[in-house]
Amino acid sequence: MGIWSFCLGVVGAICALMFIWLLQLCSELFIVGIGHFDETQPLTFPFSMPSYWVPVVTTLGGLISGVIVYRVAPEAEGHGTDTYIDAFHQHDGAIRSRVPWVKALASAITIGSGGSAGREGPTAQICAGIAAILADWFRLANAERHLLTVVATAAGLSAIFKSPLGSALFAVKVLYSGFSMETRALYFAILASATAYTIMGFVVGWSPIFNIQAALYGLNNTHRTQTFDM
Repeated sequence: MGIWSFCLGVVGAICALMFIWLLQLCSELFIVGIGHFDETQPLTFPFSMPSYWVPVVTTLGGLISGVIVYRVAPEAEGHGTDTYIDAFHQHDGAIRSRVPWVKALASAITIGSGGSAGREGPTAQICAGIAAILADWFRLANAERHLLTVVATAAGLSAIFKSPLGSALFAVKVLYSGFSMETRALYFAILASATAYTIMGFVVGWSPIFNIQAALYGLNNTHRTQTFDM
C-alpha cells in the first residue's frame, strides 16, 4: 500500500495541476473573454457597460455545467465531498469512470464563469474517482478500493491547498460524524499528501495559499495608523 500511496500522491498532484489549468482556461474564456471583466479595475456603481456581462456570464456558466452534469453524469452534481462520502459508505468506493472528468469540466466552468463554488469538493470527487478507476483496472478488492479513494482524496486536497497534514486528516475524518475517522488510512493518506505537496512545491512554488502572518501584519499596521491619526 505504500507504493500505492506514492503513486496516488503523484496522481493527486497531476489532477490538481490539470484542474487549476482548466479553471484558468475557463476564467479567461468566460469572465475575461465574454464578460470583458478587468480584475485590475474595481467595479463601480453605476456599472460600466462591460460589467453588465458579469451576471450574464455567471448564469451562462451555471447553465452549461448543469446541462453537462444532468445529461452525462448526474452523480457529479453538488459539492463533491458528499458524493465521495456516499461512494465510500454505500458503493464500496466505486465511482463511475466518467464522473471525475465530468466533475472537472463542470466545476471548472462553474468556478471559471464566476459561480459560487470552490476547489475542495470537486478535487475530492475527482481524485476519489481516479482512484476508483485504478482500483477497477488492477482488480483490487473492495477494501483496497476504499483505502485508495481516501488516500487519493487526501493527495488531491494537499496539492490544491498546500496543506499535507490538514488534507490527510480531513480525508479520513470527513467520512464520519463525531470523533470517528478512517484510522487505517491515515498513515497512507499522510504519505500521499506529502508526495503531492512536494510535487506541487517544485512546480508552482512553496509559498502558502493563505498568508495569515502577512494579513495580521497588515491589520496591525492599519490599527497603528488609525490610532496615530486619532
